[in-house]
Amino acid sequence: RAKCKERPPVHDYIRHLIFTKLNKTNLDFVKKQLRKLDWPLHETYVVKSILKVQKIKYNQVYLLASLTSGLVRYHSTLPIHLTDDLLSEVRQLLHANEFAKQQRLLGLVKLLGELYNDLVVDSPIIFDMLYTFISTGNERVGAMPDAPSDFLRVRLVCTLLDTCGHYFDRGSTKKKLDTFIAHFQRYLFGKESMPMEMDFAVSDMLDLINPSFQRADTCEAADAFVALAEGEHKGSKARGLAALQVHKQGLNVGEESDDDDDDNRASRDQRVGSDDEGASGGGRGADDADARLLSEEAADSFDYRDEHVEEDEAVVVHWKPKAAEPSADDDLFDAEFQKMLIDNRGATGARRTQLEVEIPLALQAESDNSVPKLVERGGETKVMFKLLTKKNHKATTKEIEVPLETTIAHASFDRSNAEAHEKDEVKRKVLGYQAQVDGGTLLNQYQQAYRGGFRGRGGYSRS
Repeated sequence: RAKCKERPPVHDYIRHLIFTKLNKTNLDFVKKQLRKLDWPLHETYVVKSILKVQKIKYNQVYLLASLTSGLVRYHSTLPIHLTDDLLSEVRQLLHANEFAKQQRLLGLVKLLGELYNDLVVDSPIIFDMLYTFISTGNERVGAMPDAPSDFLRVRLVCTLLDTCGHYFDRGSTKKKLDTFIAHFQRYLFGKESMPMEMDFAVSDMLDLINPSFQRADTCEAADAFVALAEGEHKGSKARGLAALQVHKQGLNVGEESDDDDDDNRASRDQRVGSDDEGASGGGRGADDADARLLSEEAADSFDYRDEHVEEDEAVVVHWKPKAAEPSADDDLFDAEFQKMLIDNRGATGARRTQLEVEIPLALQAESDNSVPKLVERGGETKVMFKLLTKKNHKATTKEIEVPLETTIAHASFDRSNAEAHEKDEVKRKVLGYQAQVDGGTLLNQYQQAYRGGFRGRGGYSRS
């Protein structure tokens, strides 16, 4: 019999929180308990426990990403260490290519996609991992064998894109995804006959990220898709670099004097033409329309992170001062403001409807009636109310005394008077209706008696 591994109590508690207690309901509780740890001492083991995705259900992997996203706010080093260890372990498992660890590899890839959904990692990491799946290695990561009959990497690509691919639907990430899908199609033609389940998985993934995408039928068509996607990507990148250069030169020109504004604008237009010709390799002219077109295309083709990198010269730090403690005047103002809001809400009739729960008949006393009961306590008139509570899974009532001047007491009397008036009105209408029915019946009987006379049991009329 295998012996249980002895761990420190803190490690056992961390495993208990992540593997047992973590669910959709206790997510905040687990996060608070982990924040209480001595983080520099236990961060390594927390990262190690989060990466043990095989210990939890597959459909609850997103909870690990949500937990990490909640802890990032308090521990800035967690996403760095977690992402580094996750990517290293994924590459190690790809090198090993062991069947027994494929489920763990799928769980780690699923966790990577959920981390992107929760804004823990960025899109370059996702695309780098996607291209790693369809490559056989390089000098940097080493050789990663991929047999033609092995479809594990196809499943990894489908898992990652099924998790976070629906977010790559606009901007530069969409163009990067289209380029990768073109390479992925060519990668699929290098495999043997694809099983039906994998074919369905690829089709479902493509329908999710781009429903209008048409799959290539031959390897030549896939190569044409790759050439077209790479050409569009390089062209948009070159145009974006030209437009970015124009933007930087425009900023340098703006720092000069305003007297030479016209001359500087002319020289900037000339630089637009020269940069445009050098980037595209063609003989297009440089005019204002082309410059505006380049600026618009650069806004679509460049990621916002690249723009921030290029604009390091104009970094502005906004310091938020610490909020001062509220004074007595501030508290008085808040109280008056809340009172004004309540009065206005009552004047406009936008008062919230209260939930009225009737006391069960089994708990109502025989002396109870709809009129509130008044009592005298220390020279002050109070109204008796019954509070419905629950004790030992049974409903009970408790009497409470409320001053007569309160709003709830006035509302109770108004409601009682309205109910009494409603009952009287219903009673009057019922009695009036009954009188009309009785009067009509007697009138019909007298009319019949007058026409034919009353008949006895024998059928003869009485005289």
